Amino acid sequence: MDSNRSGMYTSHMRSEGDRLIESIEETMRIAREAGIRAHISHLKTSGKRNWNKIDHALSIIEGARAEGFEHNL
Repeated sequence: MDSNRSGMYTSHMRSEGDRLIESIEETMRIAREAGIRAHISHLKTSGKRNWNKIDHALSIIEGARAEGFEHNL
């Protein structure tokens, strides 16, 4: 992330269900390309069949943080 930029991309992602992982990846991509921080509002899984995705979702976010990406939940 370019520390000279002070903007933030705030997202209420397009999917909290079947496309949760893709939505998180999209949010991260937009913020990375813009060189700004990201904020995901209401991170959760929707629908019992998607509950198992939360660990993967969190690992994507934690991995980005470990790489120095500023991300707010």
